[in-house]
Amino acid sequence: MGRKINVLQEWLDNGKNISSEFLLRPTISRGVFYRVYTTLKLYFGDEYFVISEREDKSIDKHFWIVDLLANKNSFECIAALDKIAKLTDYLHTLPRHVVKEFEHLRGGYNDPKRVHAENLRNFFYEIYIIRLLEQKQIPVEKKPEGNGKPLDGVCYLAGKKFIIECTKPAIPKRIEFDVLKRVATDFILLIEKTVKLPPIIVVVDFKGRITPAYRSHFSTYLIHLRKHLNTAQTSESMNFEVDSEYGLVRTEHFSDELLDQLKNEGHDIIFYSNGLVGQSVPNSGINFKFPIEEHEILKHLEAVLKQKKIQHIDSEDIEKIIFIDSESLPEFNFGLFHQPSMLNLDEVTRLYEKLRMDCLVCITIRTYWSGELVVATHLIATERLKRETKWLVDKLSGTAHFADITYLSL
Repeated sequence: MGRKINVLQEWLDNGKNISSEFLLRPTISRGVFYRVYTTLKLYFGDEYFVISEREDKSIDKHFWIVDLLANKNSFECIAALDKIAKLTDYLHTLPRHVVKEFEHLRGGYNDPKRVHAENLRNFFYEIYIIRLLEQKQIPVEKKPEGNGKPLDGVCYLAGKKFIIECTKPAIPKRIEFDVLKRVATDFILLIEKTVKLPPIIVVVDFKGRITPAYRSHFSTYLIHLRKHLNTAQTSESMNFEVDSEYGLVRTEHFSDELLDQLKNEGHDIIFYSNGLVGQSVPNSGINFKFPIEEHEILKHLEAVLKQKKIQHIDSEDIEKIIFIDSESLPEFNFGLFHQPSMLNLDEVTRLYEKLRMDCLVCITIRTYWSGELVVATHLIATERLKRETKWLVDKLSGTAHFADITYLSL
């Protein structure tokens, strides 16, 4: 499992170094690091952030705040953590039932095993939207009930009442990505437990639809490969191949030309080592392919829109505003539009028409590349809600960049 580390404490210690008062121009204020550390420790507890260095978790059990802390030199992650800390402080000023929802999703204090990670992250987006509307002096009811059911919120646009719906859909094919990531991680362990790696390329190709079972099978294949490399003569080390119903693992002698060729062929995983230990050039690496087609993104988005359209359909408040979020961060739980270029607004608009949404849909893509939060907002609404949409745009201008505003007649 590896040694236990406190990622929150290590993040703070690293933050002190990169925000040192002895630097001519510290990039980030030291106060940011202390604020994040104090808030997370206060409301989650130290044990929440103690992990095993070699902890192996499926992607649905990844706690995104821990992933951000682990990227301790990333300005993007530091900025995102600062926003999380501010939202955590803010939500504790809200009515008690909101705080209780946070505590339920967080799980026990100092007990990360009980966290509802995905739901908690969605909850933070709801709080982000509520706080944003409040800051812009848009009348908002915080997490009320409608027909006896909890709502994400209610707001009033130009005097008209809207139910707020918030969602953070993840990329499709998450299981496939999780298997790829975990098999790739197993290669790192392979390197450490192999006495001496020869100049080698290991090619992995999956067969059929990838399921969680694939990981255990390929881990077994890699154990066999490690034993083979530790016992075989150099001339024999290339003679390894496993071909099963789950996929193929084979070895090749390393050369730059062959590596380029294999990368162009698009294999699922390519592990390589040129055997030049101690040289200035990288001696090993991993490439893996994880393509997501546009039609897969749109299919997933369609399912999300359908679900949000019928949610609270029996409410007496007929108007609805749906906020759909995607964050661009270096983490494993990618948002549906992890890269802003993945959003095809024309196709999303066609989905809106196809489903006859007849409400206001607001897509936020949050990026932190500059070390500051930047929000690109895409609005779609029917012509009958044009007045309320314009009112919202006027209120939010300066905080969110409205990349597109589309009005449709259904």
